[in-house]
Amino acid sequence: VDTYPSSRMYWSHAGKQMNLEHEGVWWDALTERQKKMLDPLSRDEYERCRREEWDNDWGDRRQELVFIGQGLDEAAIREVLGRCLLTEKEMGPYRTKQEKDKAELTNAYLSQELEETEELEEFV
Repeated sequence: VDTYPSSRMYWSHAGKQMNLEHEGVWWDALTERQKKMLDPLSRDEYERCRREEWDNDWGDRRQELVFIGQGLDEAAIREVLGRCLLTEKEMGPYRTKQEKDKAELTNAYLSQELEETEELEEFV
């Protein structure tokens, strides 16, 4: 979901049933201030993710695919999926889009925070 690279999406597809849900943003897309404001359970999950799953280039962003079935040809599945991967050249524009999306999220957060501060100042 290349249009919103900072968003975590959950896609489940089994038989005729398909579900696509927005699950918030990746930890790495949060500002430092937002990370400091996490509730204790979220902070624990963030710290676990940093220890166990963090990538220096992508933070916690990742794709996970699970295939369930009988007689699946793993080698053929891997070969077909491998052909879908972006080349290094194609990754350049995606990295740029990722950084732009993260900057837009940060700006939106900061704008909202500024509006809330201004509203509070009106009451003081």
